[in-house]
Amino acid sequence: MDIGIDIGGSHIGVGVVSTETGEIFIKKEKEITKREIENYKSNAIKLNTTVEDDFYFEEKVMKKYILDTIFALIKEVKENLSFNYSLDQAMDFANRHDNKTDINETLSQIERIGIASPGKIENGTILDLYNLGIKKFNIKEDLEIQFKGTKVSIRNDATCAGLAEKEFGSLKDVDDGVFLCLGTGIGGSIFYNGKLLEPKKFAGAEFGHMIIEKGGKKCKCGNSGCWERYASMKAFKKGLRKKLDCDEELDGKELYDLFKKEYKNNKEIDKYVDDYLDNVLIGIINISNILSPEKIAIGGGFIHYKELYSRLMEKMQENKYSSFMIPQITLAKLGNDAGLIGSCL
Repeated sequence: MDIGIDIGGSHIGVGVVSTETGEIFIKKEKEITKREIENYKSNAIKLNTTVEDDFYFEEKVMKKYILDTIFALIKEVKENLSFNYSLDQAMDFANRHDNKTDINETLSQIERIGIASPGKIENGTILDLYNLGIKKFNIKEDLEIQFKGTKVSIRNDATCAGLAEKEFGSLKDVDDGVFLCLGTGIGGSIFYNGKLLEPKKFAGAEFGHMIIEKGGKKCKCGNSGCWERYASMKAFKKGLRKKLDCDEELDGKELYDLFKKEYKNNKEIDKYVDDYLDNVLIGIINISNILSPEKIAIGGGFIHYKELYSRLMEKMQENKYSSFMIPQITLAKLGNDAGLIGSCL
């Protein structure tokens, strides 16, 4: 079976994926919270008396937390899969293996692991995973050691999500398209003549680090004024929490419910939304003028806030933006599953 792993800035997901249909047979996820990380770190400190002398201790702990979470989720997927697949899904597995093996035996065998991760990817190593505090992480090697004989591949998460949208989702019907992920940061992927644009070094399409304001907000990448400091969903939610004066521990669904209640009834929130979407449009216009795509598909956490998309469409129709050649803008069809699906392609 093919297992996809999606490492996000706020969650880790593991699932079994059909590369023929894009279907996820079963998926398990774990949210990454500050509280859990602190608890994990505290336990690690108790077991490490030399922590004060280890400059890289926190990074090592974060790597171990990610690996432990992935191993636990893979175990959970394997244990539960045979009890959760439908007859059609079972037949699909059987056909893929020429009916030569027992279904349960087939389901227990991991043939390939695909990883979708933020950051730059070089020779199986994740570089500059800023949002998780990791500078360098050879996760491919760690998984190959744990799952001997299993093929492991890794790609940038936005590239994976874009591949899934191009193969099975909202970009399937165009040759020239852009996938834009508005999540913890901002990433993306570019398609020309139906093919993924792949630079020789790294994944490219790091749209989030496009400078939109000289001397602007400091970014974790080291620059100032990066687009993702103004237009990522992390930036939006951080500002929204302040405007609503709510607890940082308020989960995503509760925050969204509160937003829906206040939106259109609170002038301060309305203005905040307009200012945020103006920043989103700055980047979209830049991308459109440089790449001239037929369509831009927006994914990431942005898709959960339908009100933002509706207002974005309204703003695009205003005279203010009529002089720009903006392509069709749509929401990603596969939602937050795109990265997981694309990791196996």
